[in-house]
Amino acid sequence: MKFFVDFFLRNYKLTLVLTLFLMVFGLQGINRMKAEAWPQVDFAIAIVVTQYKGASPEDIEALITKPIEDEIRTVSGLKDQIEFRNVSFSYGEGMVV
Repeated sequence: MKFFVDFFLRNYKLTLVLTLFLMVFGLQGINRMKAEAWPQVDFAIAIVVTQYKGASPEDIEALITKPIEDEIRTVSGLKDQIEFRNVSFSYGEGMVV
């Protein structure tokens, strides 16, 4: 591996010519690619995660999640809105033993 590095550092003009060669043929290849290789994809996905340490799930839903959901519903062109709610806590938090 060191041999290749030393070779291309010593022959920097050859390195520049090879780089230019690869760039020109790469651009030509991209231009000649058929349309099937570049499909039209419109996946517009947004994921919103809300957290509020020390607040109850009801407070988070009423004060944070609901207003965000209401604003997201006003976005034009929105097809679907899926909501997931996950209430989790670490061992020892909010637990009565």
